Amino acid sequence: MMRLPVLLFLFAVLFLHRPAMLVGNYADMTTLFPRWGFALLASGMILLQWKRLIALLNGMSRYSVAALLILLFSALGHFFVNGYWTLESLGLNLIFLTVPLFAAVNRGELRRMIPPFMGCVWVLNTGVTLWQRFSGNAPGGIAGNWNWNAALILVSTPFLLLLIYRKLKELPKKLRLPGMAVPLLLSIWLFASAGSRAAVLGGLGAGYVFLLLHWQGWKRKVLLFASLAALLGGGAVLVLFLPEKIDLFLRSEIRPVIWESTVALIADHPFGVGAESFEDSYIPYKTAEYFLHRHMAWRTVHPHNEFLYIAACLGIPALLAWCFLTFRGMLLFFLRYRSARAADKLIFFAFLALLIHGMLDLVFFAWPLDLIAFLFAGFFWAPLRPGAEKQPKFHRIPQVIGGIVLCGVLLSAGVNWYATSLYESARKQYASRKIVLLSDSAAAKLTTAFPEQLYLAAESALVFLNRADHALTLLDSLEKTPYRNMGRIHGLRALALGKLGRYGEALREYERDSACYPYLVLPYIGQLTCLTRLGRTAEISAVEKRLAEVMKLRGISRARLMEIMRNPELDKPNG
Repeated sequence: MMRLPVLLFLFAVLFLHRPAMLVGNYADMTTLFPRWGFALLASGMILLQWKRLIALLNGMSRYSVAALLILLFSALGHFFVNGYWTLESLGLNLIFLTVPLFAAVNRGELRRMIPPFMGCVWVLNTGVTLWQRFSGNAPGGIAGNWNWNAALILVSTPFLLLLIYRKLKELPKKLRLPGMAVPLLLSIWLFASAGSRAAVLGGLGAGYVFLLLHWQGWKRKVLLFASLAALLGGGAVLVLFLPEKIDLFLRSEIRPVIWESTVALIADHPFGVGAESFEDSYIPYKTAEYFLHRHMAWRTVHPHNEFLYIAACLGIPALLAWCFLTFRGMLLFFLRYRSARAADKLIFFAFLALLIHGMLDLVFFAWPLDLIAFLFAGFFWAPLRPGAEKQPKFHRIPQVIGGIVLCGVLLSAGVNWYATSLYESARKQYASRKIVLLSDSAAAKLTTAFPEQLYLAAESALVFLNRADHALTLLDSLEKTPYRNMGRIHGLRALALGKLGRYGEALREYERDSACYPYLVLPYIGQLTCLTRLGRTAEISAVEKRLAEVMKLRGISRARLMEIMRNPELDKPNG
């Protein structure tokens, strides 16, 4: 019976987030449990296991309990202060706490169930990846991205090999080796073909620690000396003989630019801006270097560094609390490593690989890596000796609250599925105009928890159906959410308003668009059009001057400008 919560949670992670995930394409997937839904699901299950939670807290040090309280107050503080009174806002801020805490509460069951769970992850992900490769699609696996797919292959393969070894250990060696070699070679091939530098770095880092723990005596000394010599020697060669290579690498990478801006955001908001507000809060901190970089993106939803992300979302105290809980547990495990079980060791190395990968990517943000990483983190939050389970006073009250939370999550899941299925129906059937528009409207009224789908529906209504009124209805829904500056939303609104002859409002939207993207040319073209239509000729020269400055800075000729006006995608620096 005690296994049931863990079993249900792992089942939800693998099969309920994206029920149609086997198609391997995000565009064709409806969402049942959004990312934030798992935070609330974990919260409800923790409350139902109230006695276990009390026992866990009794076994923790006062510093660990204080760290948990810091994370809790930070998450709830942002939920109440930011004013977005939605389950999405609550869940996005709580996910850093509740999913790891759920794992800590159920550590014993998790230890037994993680290997088969990760084995299932490997089977599903490998099957989808192979189908994608042989069908000509990008090999993003179930994660939908080649970089995350590489990390998923890296951390799931050892668990599969452990399962195979346990099943085949009684067989002769000549039968056992092929059974393990085939999936291993397949994983190596898929991992290498992904070409993910961050995943390779995570694998090398975890592998290095593995050798450091397993080698003794002179082998360990040689390893330490060789790694130190390689590090110093390689660094010296790069600095002295290949400085241009370093410069080229830094100029080709956009991550340092994003990190610098995120640090500035954290400096101004040391207690965080809230997980739901990161994208919107980050916009003023984007630099000219970012906008002119060839890897510039319309949206920045994550700084490509997990520690910076936690600090930006929940604040520096919350980051320190999270690191204390995680690294303290990892250090204690490190000290008793030799007596640990095989599954525990694999969890340790898998989580270490994800942590290293997360310094360069959004591991704690992208399904299913985020939930896997949080579960692994919680494995190290649990104390070595939990306190005794007691019957706390009023224990029924938290359980009732937990039951209500779970019912709310299930109801929300049903709404989520219905809303996203309507969005998908609209996307696929835009030829049936009336039906599609009604579907979009119904979905928008149900929930705004899927901003990407709302945005795409509005774009399609405007571009393909020429229904500016309907596009505005959908975009107005986003205006009340943390995603009011999402992507080119102001450019879309301006275009829709212009089609309706509302040039004064369109002008304001074009100005907001150029404030978000000051080095694009199309927002200034739009402003000039609106000013001309409004007869405000005195203001035209200032806009023309700014347009000329941007064109000169980007090296855009008049001929190129005409191409951009015909194809707006070319306005992007990497277009």
